[in-house]
Amino acid sequence: MPRRTYSKPTCEGCLAIDVREWHRKGLLRPGQNFSCSWSRGDRPLGTIYVVPMGDSVVVLLRSPGIGEEARKSIEQRVRIVWTPCRFGGFRPWFQCSGSPSRPACGRRAAKLYLAIGSAFACRRCCNLAYQSQAETPAHRAIRKAQKLRMRLGGRGNLVDRFPNRPPRMHRQTYYRLFAKAMAEEERLLGLEIEDMRRRFPELLPPRAAVRRASRDGKFFTPRALAAENGRRRAASRRR
Repeated sequence: MPRRTYSKPTCEGCLAIDVREWHRKGLLRPGQNFSCSWSRGDRPLGTIYVVPMGDSVVVLLRSPGIGEEARKSIEQRVRIVWTPCRFGGFRPWFQCSGSPSRPACGRRAAKLYLAIGSAFACRRCCNLAYQSQAETPAHRAIRKAQKLRMRLGGRGNLVDRFPNRPPRMHRQTYYRLFAKAMAEEERLLGLEIEDMRRRFPELLPPRAAVRRASRDGKFFTPRALAAENGRRRAASRRR
């Protein structure tokens, strides 16, 4: 199936900072300076130096380059807001300070993105979209099925055997994830069949013929097989 085209830049294609990850690693303590860097393959994309200040952080971005480009830097102060959690503790949020093209929106965000030619800002101020918004229903079903397989310790190949229950995982949890993965794979199969029926109508029978054949027992669908098994069990009981 063809993939949709989306004109907006995506969040996955921009540099981002996550306050939850910094808090999880204990990097938001005042006086504990640290740095973060991004790279794509062997090519560096940028490095930031972060100075925690308690209620805010100062971010100094240095872009890779040669000569004048290497000396260009962006210094930005981002405020941190703490909100109480339901079961105790506090959760940090970035407070968006806007971008050079738009004023500060002040909304709380766990991630801030670096759009081209601007400072770190939230997704709305950077006018970004998620990559999943450009997916077709078939690609979305593939991604969900692969994600569930890898969560259970398997690979993303849908042709491989479904992974066994991981150690220490509850059986109810395993069967719930198994059912979700099977539902996504069945949805993918149905979408592929509909696509083939639309492109090559002479290869596959129409839906009405499939339902009629299934009702007459001439087409072995799961529903027809279950009905046939039920009839056989009922006949054996009458005997």
